[in-house]
Amino acid sequence: MPASKRNKKIFFSALSVIFAAVIIYLLYKDISKSEYENISGSINPAYLIAAFLFHSMAYFTRAWRFTVQMRDTQKDFGLILSIHTVHNFINHLLPFSTGEFSFPFLLKKYSGRDFLSGTALLVNTRIYDVFVYSIFLFVSLFFIDSLRPHIGVLLTLNIALSLACVLLIFLPAGILTKFTFGNARIFFTRKWNKFVTEFSAYNSERKIPALALSFVSNMLIFGVFWSILNGMNISLNYFQTSIAATVFFVTYIFPLRGIAGFGTTEGGWTLSLMLLGVDQKTGSVVALFLHIFVLISSAIVAGIGFMYLILHYGKKIKNAE
Repeated sequence: MPASKRNKKIFFSALSVIFAAVIIYLLYKDISKSEYENISGSINPAYLIAAFLFHSMAYFTRAWRFTVQMRDTQKDFGLILSIHTVHNFINHLLPFSTGEFSFPFLLKKYSGRDFLSGTALLVNTRIYDVFVYSIFLFVSLFFIDSLRPHIGVLLTLNIALSLACVLLIFLPAGILTKFTFGNARIFFTRKWNKFVTEFSAYNSERKIPALALSFVSNMLIFGVFWSILNGMNISLNYFQTSIAATVFFVTYIFPLRGIAGFGTTEGGWTLSLMLLGVDQKTGSVVALFLHIFVLISSAIVAGIGFMYLILHYGKKIKNAE
């Protein structure tokens, strides 16, 4: 790696850590250890168990969605599930959603599927997720009084986002393939053409089941947050929780994320909870607890998935090499 690029990477990483540290300091400088323990220690263990179960079930439904959209015979559910658990944990750790690249990488390593094909599959499912978020947000806007003064602008943006997703999901494959280059001699154009072709093929497969599984998986994820929040005596209804959770997901694409998202994730959650009437101290404590819970839960599931990959598929890869 050239020195200039290496220095730029070091600078950007250091800036991300500093930015996260500043947010953490501002959020928690006035919160004592006893205050944190009083708020976080009040959670009922039954809610934690429920949250973990919701989280685990979401992995199954998302892996099922991947296999639903695969048009060939490479539909080993155990393989896809284990890859997804590892990929999701890596995505929690890396900034700017760069952990997403681990999915096509692992898929290629353990199943031989082309990297661009795996990328097209992941992008396809993410569009389904964005569409589901937009539907939840559309409904939630009518149940949150604090957002009603801005409902006109929010509805306009929401409808525009929903229509864009609908076009991408339901546009005929023949039209999508028109967005390819006629001259595919250049490396970029060849790769782009392949990506569009793969994306169109995945998008032509079983859209309604994929959408249904997207709704179920995201309802389960919202259920994780609802369980934690209500277990900590933050009485939010399901629609309010979906608004707060959407802010949480937005922080994933923020470029200046600290290590494992610490700082920006807490900032996003605290802001969303404050908009819903929770005071800053309580919101900050809940945000940190939520973040740590998600990381630990993801790490446990990813550890199981990684062991499953090694035990059941490691020999296949070794023999193939």
